[in-house]
Amino acid sequence: MHNPGFDPNSAATPNTNNRRLRNSPEVRCSDSTRQRADDSAPLSIRTPTGPQPPAGLFERMRHLFLQYPLLHFLLLDLRWTAVVLVIVVFGGLTILSMQKIWVRTPPGFRPVVRVSTLDLAQAWSLRRTAEHAEKTGDKQSALEALIGAVAQDSANVSLLRSCLHAAARNENLEGQSAARILAQIPWLLRLTQTNETDLHIATQLLRKYHRWVEIEELLRPRLEHLNPEEQIDYVAALFWLGKIDDFARAWEKLPYSLQDDPALRICHFAYMAAWGPPEKAAEGRRLLTAALDDPVHATLAHRANLIVSAALLDPAGYEKSLRRLEESRAARIADAKGYWRLLANTGRKEEARLLAENYLFPPTTPWEVLDQASAYLDLGMDDFACRFMRRYVPEFGCSPAGWSVSMWITYGELLTELRRWDELLDMTLMVRRIPEALLVLRGYISFLEGRALLAQGAAEPAARCFEYASHQDFPTPEIALKVGITLLQLGYPEHARAILIKLEDELANDVRLWQALLEVTVMLRNDSVEFYKAAQHAYKLAPNDATCINNYAAALLINRWQPDEAINLTRDLLAREPKLLQARINHAFSLAQTRRFHEARHVLATIDPSGLCEPDRTSYYLASAEINSGLSLHDEAIADIRMIDRKHLFPNQREWLEKLQKQLKQQPAQRGSAATE
Repeated sequence: MHNPGFDPNSAATPNTNNRRLRNSPEVRCSDSTRQRADDSAPLSIRTPTGPQPPAGLFERMRHLFLQYPLLHFLLLDLRWTAVVLVIVVFGGLTILSMQKIWVRTPPGFRPVVRVSTLDLAQAWSLRRTAEHAEKTGDKQSALEALIGAVAQDSANVSLLRSCLHAAARNENLEGQSAARILAQIPWLLRLTQTNETDLHIATQLLRKYHRWVEIEELLRPRLEHLNPEEQIDYVAALFWLGKIDDFARAWEKLPYSLQDDPALRICHFAYMAAWGPPEKAAEGRRLLTAALDDPVHATLAHRANLIVSAALLDPAGYEKSLRRLEESRAARIADAKGYWRLLANTGRKEEARLLAENYLFPPTTPWEVLDQASAYLDLGMDDFACRFMRRYVPEFGCSPAGWSVSMWITYGELLTELRRWDELLDMTLMVRRIPEALLVLRGYISFLEGRALLAQGAAEPAARCFEYASHQDFPTPEIALKVGITLLQLGYPEHARAILIKLEDELANDVRLWQALLEVTVMLRNDSVEFYKAAQHAYKLAPNDATCINNYAAALLINRWQPDEAINLTRDLLAREPKLLQARINHAFSLAQTRRFHEARHVLATIDPSGLCEPDRTSYYLASAEINSGLSLHDEAIADIRMIDRKHLFPNQREWLEKLQKQLKQQPAQRGSAATE
């Protein structure tokens, strides 16, 4: 059967149908097959040969990326593929080398110091530079390279030791460079837990720069284990710090061989001249005067004479030695400060202020900034001190050392006292730009920021600052205690508690801590056992203090423990101070808890509750309710309960009061049923 839609001659002429058919399977049929096809018989199909996908992986990738020329070029040209891989790997390694992933501090050490691979490489390179400079005799370049290496790898104990040894060998280290080196000492001692070798180099450097405060702090805890050189340093530090009584006792304990130390003998001559036995004063002055002309020890002798002249209120003698020190360029700001203070103590305060205002020598070290600022404050020159500190504290307060921390704290306290809140906020921003100082001052700076914001009326941001500060560390336990007490006074007991509770081990013997914690528990009223703990510690530390006695008695009564002990405490206290109403209320309460209700009622009758503050009035009615309940005066007891403000009670007191109230409601009904029977 002929198919009219098929032209056999059309196969030679390209057309759309042919192009379509070339991409389709070819069908070849015989005449009989065509007949069967017309009769809907099944066809026999064979797949023709034509364009096939590439067989290999590389060829398939080439075929796949033909439509992406850039990928095709990069992935299929092996040379450029290698270049791109090198660039990617190098970039990845560079980024990875800048990540601070290597922990350099010992396990459990805080704060954790992490450095990057790049930091380690730079520290290694600078150390090699320092070693080369040391071999060539360039001590200054060697020290500068080691300082740079420490900056890159600050927790590397070996680097720190090398830096301190290089500083000890350098005779020209002064000013900021000396401060930067000395700031590494407490950090190294923390890392090595005050290793003997490190302690020796530390005291050597501190003595070189007359840092007697740090020497005394380092050596005092180790008095039983000091070597001869350290014993001399410790006794000398006591004298130069003005701890004369301690110096005298330590001098007596020194072996005679150590008393022959020339520098220490000058200290002892000065002690004899001003503080020793009267019969030896003349000899001490003679020996000290002779030392003033000794070319080797003249500077030390004149400095000792400054202390003696200040103790004897002798401005003329002080001025003479001060001038000699200035002529030899050995005078320090602390020496000038002593002269100003001496003039003020001898009635020449205006002259002292004039000298202080016209002092021409700028500070060169952080401790000189602190000395000069404290001198201005001692003379009542608060505004002058504020301007001075604003100029120099940011410049010299760039380390975590004690003197830098003291500068910032002094500056912050001064601005707070002067109520310069905008300047205080500016100061907190200054510290936040100095990572080394912020590392130590983070908690204190957040507290100061909150203090300034609160004074400006921004209560919510201030609360957030206080919350953050409460979870941070503070430079010293003393500062943390001061911050906690201030937060308590400002009305933030929860934040105050978070700070104070961490000081229980370090300040266990400081009664102020336990009194502050006691106030915290009184304000929160959430834990009577914590109240007892604070009251007990305060009482043990100050057993003769009326407030501590009364608070301890109150803690026993609140917890309903040892009422007999509370009776003894309040009775003795009332014998000393019979007008103390709180003690009288507690005495009545303790009598009631021992069921001596008539005596308790008699004591309570001597108090007019209308003149009491709310917490004391609550205590009064709570005691009265217990007394009247014990005397079966139920109506009076119920009336007392109505006068109690439960917000002034601890949870266990509220629980006891609820039980008493239920008993009082049930007892009249029981009496009525018994009468009916």
